[in-house]
Amino acid sequence: MKGRTLFWFLERASGAALAFALALHFMIIHFKGPDAFQHGNIFLRLSSPSWLAFYLVFLSALIYHGSYGLWGIAVEYVKGAGALKTVKTLLLMAATALFAAGLWVLADSQILLSNPPGRCYRCHAKGSIPSGRALKIPFDRRP
Repeated sequence: MKGRTLFWFLERASGAALAFALALHFMIIHFKGPDAFQHGNIFLRLSSPSWLAFYLVFLSALIYHGSYGLWGIAVEYVKGAGALKTVKTLLLMAATALFAAGLWVLADSQILLSNPPGRCYRCHAKGSIPSGRALKIPFDRRP
């Protein structure tokens, strides 16, 4: 029973963290205008250790809250111990894969930031990393 209480508490704590993080994310990214989507502004944010920590907490809370919520639904609706064990295994695999993908994105941003100025680590071409205006960004709202 103690283990269940801990998981229940972590579900509530991750929900509270998500409420704060999602509000901050929307204020910074979606309500700040099209400049928030510029390549340089995104990397400027990710160069800060506090923003990197924010995104790690956001990612962790999101993955835990979602997977534990789906587990709660599975416990109520999935019948049979074998099927429940399969669902649990699939949820753990999906949560691990999603967390690894999120860490990969954050680590990739740190590699780009630590690259010497004037070099693009992906193509090794001279010149600075292009700004958001030079890139085709899918969420760019400018005409």
